[in-house]
Amino acid sequence: MNLVKKVENFFSYLGSLGIFIKDVFYFLFTRKRDFKTVSKEIVSIGIDSLFLVSLISFFVGVIVAFQTAYQLKKFSSEIYIASLVALSLTRELGPVLSSLIVASRSGASITAGIGSMKISEQIDALEAFAVNPIDYLVVPKFIGLVFSLPILVTYANCLGIFGGYTVGALKFSIPFHFYFKMTFDALQYKDIVS
Repeated sequence: MNLVKKVENFFSYLGSLGIFIKDVFYFLFTRKRDFKTVSKEIVSIGIDSLFLVSLISFFVGVIVAFQTAYQLKKFSSEIYIASLVALSLTRELGPVLSSLIVASRSGASITAGIGSMKISEQIDALEAFAVNPIDYLVVPKFIGLVFSLPILVTYANCLGIFGGYTVGALKFSIPFHFYFKMTFDALQYKDIVS
C-alpha cells in the first residue's frame, strides 16, 4: 500500500468520524428522549461500574498515601499526606482512572452489543423501519455517559481520599478531623471542577 492510499484512507476515516459526531449532536438536540431508555443507559454505564471504580480508587488512594508517606517521612512531614493524596486524585488520577474503567468496561459491552446487532442484521432492520441507528442506539448511550462520568469521578475522588485516610489513620495516627482539614485546605474549586 503506497503512501497516497494511506493518506487517503486516513482522511476518509476522519471524514466519516466527523459525520458521525455531527449526527450524534444533531439527534441529541432535535429529538425528545425517552427517560426510560436514557435511565437504562445511565444504570448500565454508571451504576454498574461503581464496584470497579470503588475498588480501584480506594486502593489507588492507599498506594498514593503509602508512597508519599515514605518519602515525606524523611523530612518528618507525614501530615502532608492528606494534601498530596487529595491533589493527586482530584487533579489527575480520579478522572483518568474513572474514564479508563468506563471506557474499557462499558466500551467493550457497547461494542459487543452493536457488533452482535450488526451481524444479526438488526441495524439493517432499524433502517428498514425508518429508525436512525445513531438516534436509537448511540445518542442514549452518549447521554448516559455524559451524566454518569462526572458522578463516577466525584465518587472515585472521595473513595481515593478515604483510602489515603485509612493509611494516615492506621499507619501514622493522623486524626480524622485533622486529615480532612488538610484535605479541604489543599483543594481549590478549580481542582474539583476541572
